[in-house]
Amino acid sequence: MLKLPAAFLLPLLLLCACMIPAVADEPDPIQQFVWRGLIADRVGQAAMATPDGAKDLCFQALLALPAPTTIEQMNIYLCDERGVKLGEFWLSKDYHHGWILGVVSNGKLLNDAPGKTLGTYTGPVIFDLHGADSGRIPANSHYLLEVIAGGKTSTKILKADTPAAALSLPTVAQETAGWPITGNGTLTAPKHGTHDYRLHVLDATVFPNGGVLTIEFEVGKGKRLASVDLFGEKQAIPTAGIPASLARAYDLAPGTKMRLTHAFTQGERFRLGFEGTWFSEAGSTNTYNFTARVMTPDGKPATPVTTGQPTTPTTPG
Repeated sequence: MLKLPAAFLLPLLLLCACMIPAVADEPDPIQQFVWRGLIADRVGQAAMATPDGAKDLCFQALLALPAPTTIEQMNIYLCDERGVKLGEFWLSKDYHHGWILGVVSNGKLLNDAPGKTLGTYTGPVIFDLHGADSGRIPANSHYLLEVIAGGKTSTKILKADTPAAALSLPTVAQETAGWPITGNGTLTAPKHGTHDYRLHVLDATVFPNGGVLTIEFEVGKGKRLASVDLFGEKQAIPTAGIPASLARAYDLAPGTKMRLTHAFTQGERFRLGFEGTWFSEAGSTNTYNFTARVMTPDGKPATPVTTGQPTTPTTPG
């Protein structure tokens, strides 16, 4: 057998490692996980999927799913600040082996019997989560949410100290179909690390062969800074963290006038989001206005196709 000198082995191993293709990180579907307090009664202890007269440990989770995804199960574990599980847990599917985690969507308990998956979802979706209180859990404890969806597991930890306000989905304003598209509104500063977009749908399906989306906007003369993000129709709108937007501009001073551009090869419905910055007081506001056009690569106005050529419309997430 041929033996290579040790001096050749390390460079060879490094070369092989560099040839392995990198796998891009997928966005975390758990956008937010919050403690709501002892505020409602939907489940009882053990496998009891009906109210028992005692207020539950209540949580909310907001998931962002860019494509139709089946949620197999959601579980919550009592844990320490590092996420190490401490013993008590609530399960949405296999709760004949433990205590039920009641998962509620639009007022309906989704797992009223063991063994049920929670359904298939796309876009942002909010779930109310209920677990019976054993009476043994100290105040200000940590909890680990585990979501198993599309064959993959995601987790997020919270500390149950001050109950949070109820989560809400982003609001979407549909603009007129004619181009150029104009819009305006009031932007709001979110809590640090989260997002509260005022969204405008830019329907570019009438440009089936693509073009250069050009957005000229102006921040109002109020006291608050502004941030702008452009999303594709297949992207989930984030509610926390750093956005993976197609084009962006952040920390814009009042009165700023600016242009964003994005080249695309096939018509789609873009979403343009305005909000305040993380460094402004949460809830403070300013105004904005914008005009969106589609241009050809040589800078001329593109002509929308209304008949005679197919477009590729899909429902915005």
